[in-house]
Amino acid sequence: MSLSPAAVAGIVAGSIVAVVLLFVLFLVLFRAWMRGPTKGSDNPKRLDGKVKKQHTKKLFKIALFVYNVYYNEMKHFV
Repeated sequence: MSLSPAAVAGIVAGSIVAVVLLFVLFLVLFRAWMRGPTKGSDNPKRLDGKVKKQHTKKLFKIALFVYNVYYNEMKHFV
């Protein structure tokens, strides 16, 4: 008993999709393994009051940089 051409095509297409999905899964797991252990909810370090300060400081530096670039560019036109 032989399979019809449509059945063979379905088996080939399904096999290709399965191999691609397994390869993607392997890459995701390999990436997670290379990153090492997480620092998520198991991390005992507290960040109360620190995140906003660092974020604000970074935003201030970016704003100051943009202002200085804009100011130095506008000096040439005056």
